[in-house]
Amino acid sequence: DKDSLHHLEWIMMRNIAMASLILLTTGCWVGNLFVKNLDTLISVRVSSTLDLYYKQKQQLDQDIDSFLESKKHIANEINQKLSSYQKLLGTGKINQSQIEKEMLFWQDFYKDMMLEIIDKYSSYLVGLTTKQQKHFFENYNERTEELLERLNEDQVEPQEEKYERFFGELNKKMLSILKSNENFFKSRLKAYIERRQILKEELLKLFKSKADDKQFKKLLSSYTNQRFKKDVTHQHSLIIKKLLDLMDNDQKSSLNENLAKFKSWVDVFERTEY
Repeated sequence: DKDSLHHLEWIMMRNIAMASLILLTTGCWVGNLFVKNLDTLISVRVSSTLDLYYKQKQQLDQDIDSFLESKKHIANEINQKLSSYQKLLGTGKINQSQIEKEMLFWQDFYKDMMLEIIDKYSSYLVGLTTKQQKHFFENYNERTEELLERLNEDQVEPQEEKYERFFGELNKKMLSILKSNENFFKSRLKAYIERRQILKEELLKLFKSKADDKQFKKLLSSYTNQRFKKDVTHQHSLIIKKLLDLMDNDQKSSLNENLAKFKSWVDVFERTEY
């Protein structure tokens, strides 16, 4: 459920997904380096995806720096959240309703951030030339093809890899939990592909009609607000609860270490001048 299309939902969230993968599978110093250069990494990704011209890229760089600087005030809140998870992990008393509540918190956090990004940066889509639009949709179609190919592949393995970045190697009982939810994972991938296809058609209509910034914002805001479904969040929370219950001491230790690393990266983000 990580990447999505539109100008920033697709591009920015792919960066967040890539960041999560890199940070979770590398050492602390690499994570620190990544955070310190977050502005450059995002700029390169967005610029290449939209095929921006020099002046557009200059403006993008300024906008990214301003956006990252404006988010530093939330660093303390995020670290407090991470610390609270470490404490809960220590008590071993984590119920499913708590997990679902925290998932809803992060979903709202994500949506608020994305809506702010859309409000500020949807003008980049409006300003794309015909050549840039072609490049944009070529990237979009490539990503959709990748997702369609995944429908015919094992749906459990990607989930296993995802959770092992947090817990370490999963035991047989944990793997059985994921396997029993394979149809659920496949249904979410199908739903995501369908949403992308619908969004593509709507974007094509806007480009064809030479829509203004306000119309792009309306479409992308609606797409973002419809991203999460309560029943899906509930099912994910049940899966996470079962996995947490099946952790051994090594996995608890790995999860605690990862939470500590996350906090150190948030500290680096807060101290970095973008």
